[in-house]
Amino acid sequence: MEKLLLTVCLAMANCAVLAEHKAVKLRTEQDINAHVAKMTLEEKVGQMTELVIDVIGHWENGNFVLDNDKLERALVKYKVGSILNAPGPVAQTPEWWQKTIRTINEYSIRGCGIPCVYGLDQNHGTTYTLGGTLFPQNINVGASFNPELARKAATITAYETRASNCPWTYSPTVDLSRDPRWPRVWENFGEDCLVNATMGKAMIEGFQGTGKNIDRYHIGTSVKHTQLRSRIRVTRKTFCSLQSMCQGWCDLRYGELWFCKRNTHAHQCQIPYAMAQGRDWLGWYDCHRLG
Repeated sequence: MEKLLLTVCLAMANCAVLAEHKAVKLRTEQDINAHVAKMTLEEKVGQMTELVIDVIGHWENGNFVLDNDKLERALVKYKVGSILNAPGPVAQTPEWWQKTIRTINEYSIRGCGIPCVYGLDQNHGTTYTLGGTLFPQNINVGASFNPELARKAATITAYETRASNCPWTYSPTVDLSRDPRWPRVWENFGEDCLVNATMGKAMIEGFQGTGKNIDRYHIGTSVKHTQLRSRIRVTRKTFCSLQSMCQGWCDLRYGELWFCKRNTHAHQCQIPYAMAQGRDWLGWYDCHRLG
């Protein structure tokens, strides 16, 4: 996992911030492995930690402002490796994102020499940037049965997201929507495994490009969410049988995730820890305000 995180960091090597600060030079897998071997346990734990941007800033007169003391504590002292999403319910300008992510990286590089990996839930266009291009939700894209539409939408989203200095998105979503009462079913491509896998692959190629390394016009992806969303109708009476049903269903659900991973260079497959452990069987309780 450490190598995975650092590989995503490596995708940021072309960022201007690296030219002005003393950053770790990681060019090959051997460089990455050698650097990981030198890292302390504290640094590894920090690099595998992700915080929402709200906890490193505050609001002043309707504007979100980064807090220097909180940045120092999170990124320099504890060496947190990733920050996600937008503050509050308001999208920000490209200029705001460029300045904010640049400032965050300055602290991160000072802390351990590795730039912070910033991520946004750009699930149907550049939703977290004012003036960004929006596209239909993935459930509508899936209904087109046209992977090229998914690829083009992701390509445009990647270009605009990278223009805001953000190198990573938590997309595409390849959950299965088999119960319309389940929340956020619109984020994926429908109930069919093949459609989700095919559309997900196309979006990954649009986001990241088709090469192994990500250039300045593309961004890293995180294929999400989990193996149980919107599938099993659970009540108190049926909950006891849930565990016995999980294994076969997980084999089916993981198929789309690993299809996307195997047939592209997707940087991450995102599975919430609680769901993977079979505890939070009703799914996440969060609600993405703009995604």
